[in-house]
Amino acid sequence: MPDFYKTDRQFIDCVEFLEYNEWGLALDSLIQLADETGHYFSEDFWVELAKAADSMELKVERDYCRMQIKRNEHDLKSKTPFGWTTIKIDDTHFQHHISEKLKEEWAKEDKKIN
Repeated sequence: MPDFYKTDRQFIDCVEFLEYNEWGLALDSLIQLADETGHYFSEDFWVELAKAADSMELKVERDYCRMQIKRNEHDLKSKTPFGWTTIKIDDTHFQHHISEKLKEEWAKEDKKIN
């Protein structure tokens, strides 16, 4: 998850819900985070949320997560990579947020190469 979202109320709620093993509420918070921001989260994000919803037998949430994958494909005409989110500014301009963990991994790889 990009650090950009870590101060968002829904993300904070999700972390708190997880601390109390409130899995369904944590799932709802992540779905609401994506909905409220209007940003496009990665296919991996939605696949994992759909799996979690399915394991909790939350069919509506599972189907919603699967629909978001199709929304991404339709609206972006591409896949947002794991650990990224995309903000669509217009049909040709996009802004991306990338998780710090991925950036750190890239820096380590870059140091190995150089």
